[in-house]
Amino acid sequence: MENVEGAEKEAERIARVLRAQIAEGARPCGAALTERAVAEELGVSRMPVQEAIRRLTLEGLLAPGPRRCAVVQGLTDADLAHLDEVRRSFYGLAVRLAATRRSDADLAELAPLAGAATRALDAGDPEGARQQALAFRDVVVRAAGNPLLGQVLEILRRRGAAWRPTPAEIAIMAGSNVELLAAVEAGDAERAEAALNGMMRRRWEARRRQVLGELNRPGTAPAATTRTETVEHRVPPPRGATELAEVTELLRRQIVDGTRPAGAELRERAIAEEFGTSRMPVRQAIGVLAAEGLVSPGQARVPATVSLLEARDVALLAEVDRALVTLAVRAAAQRWTDPALGELARLVDASTAAVAAGRTAEARTHVLAFRGEVIATAGNRLLSRLDGFVRSRVERVLFHRPDFEDLVREQRALYRAIAARDPELAEEIIAHNRRLAEVA
Repeated sequence: MENVEGAEKEAERIARVLRAQIAEGARPCGAALTERAVAEELGVSRMPVQEAIRRLTLEGLLAPGPRRCAVVQGLTDADLAHLDEVRRSFYGLAVRLAATRRSDADLAELAPLAGAATRALDAGDPEGARQQALAFRDVVVRAAGNPLLGQVLEILRRRGAAWRPTPAEIAIMAGSNVELLAAVEAGDAERAEAALNGMMRRRWEARRRQVLGELNRPGTAPAATTRTETVEHRVPPPRGATELAEVTELLRRQIVDGTRPAGAELRERAIAEEFGTSRMPVRQAIGVLAAEGLVSPGQARVPATVSLLEARDVALLAEVDRALVTLAVRAAAQRWTDPALGELARLVDASTAAVAAGRTAEARTHVLAFRGEVIATAGNRLLSRLDGFVRSRVERVLFHRPDFEDLVREQRALYRAIAARDPELAEEIIAHNRRLAEVA
């Protein structure tokens, strides 16, 4: 029986337990986790624990530690700044979409939630108010009608789970929900985004006032930062990790380039024989690719299959990718260094030459490399993690594009905007981008 679905569910259950323990402080920043200890604690085998740890590492909650353990990561001030930057972009997309796509059922669910957080605050229940504000946000995200965007925002929620807003921030969140509801009810996307941006600006100002207020308290020791420091270790990968990475990459390339087309069955035994490996890394690789959206998990007696690439899926991916790239090019235009700008110039020249010579595969490689370099130049680690979540899907779509001339032309224009440190021009160029939505 080849069943990835059962292992996927067990790994996700373990991941949920670990996330909750990290968020609640049961596993504080710097705490070490080993597969064996977690497996014994939860009464499970080590394989789903290994997958759960891998997922939390991708989310930034864990990092590889010494002696083959994983270490709980906290949130530094830089991490919070990165989180706010990314939240503004993706939640902005969510409220804009919700304003134009919400149903009557969505509005009926949002209406009582909009004032619930304020009532909880008035009753002296800040934690209840926070939960109500988050419930309102979750309905808005669902009303946006983009499941992939919902997954991206869930990653952001998990990354920020250890951060608890102050009562002042909760009051700001609660008050903004009423304003946001009015905009969504009116179907006004710009007004909805303005309400969100106003809320986030006021929350940031509240944090600044808190920091400045601490300076005016004589004899007050600065708040401890140990729980928010990021712990990093340089360690070799665990046994089997290299083989898993190789099998995953081989299978990923075959799906992206169409060697394994949409709907193709992924049978562990056959793939293991083809790659000259055991079934275990194949099973784990299929799980990794399922998390990337390239594979549909199997069920009892039914193998996993390569995910279908429907026109709607491509359109939803285009919405998310456009928000990601827009944020990246705006940030890159403000933060580039001379070496990064030089690499962008090299990649644009290389893709231009490849297109002129009719070398489509080479042009595709340089186009994707330019995209990756822009995201790296943005200097936001969380944004890079989100790119890792959607990158394989983007590559799969672009692989089926017959002509890259317009993409190269767009990237050359983006390079000029970035070099001129003109984020508004860069965003305007991206606004005309339909490169993913045009391919189905």
